[in-house]
Amino acid sequence: MVTELDHPRVYYTIKPEVGYVICGYSNTCFVLKENADLDTEKMYVYDERERLRLEKQVA
Repeated sequence: MVTELDHPRVYYTIKPEVGYVICGYSNTCFVLKENADLDTEKMYVYDERERLRLEKQVA
């Protein structure tokens, strides 16, 4: 994961039996989607703040 504000590149594995992992740098909680494809290397990060910001731009 790479983010703004000089967040370092980090790699986490979310164990299906746990269902989430918390970033040790930013305390961001990443939750494994219930029907997640556990065999893919792709990742989607949902950002509610970014969604709201973009929604305001469109309005």
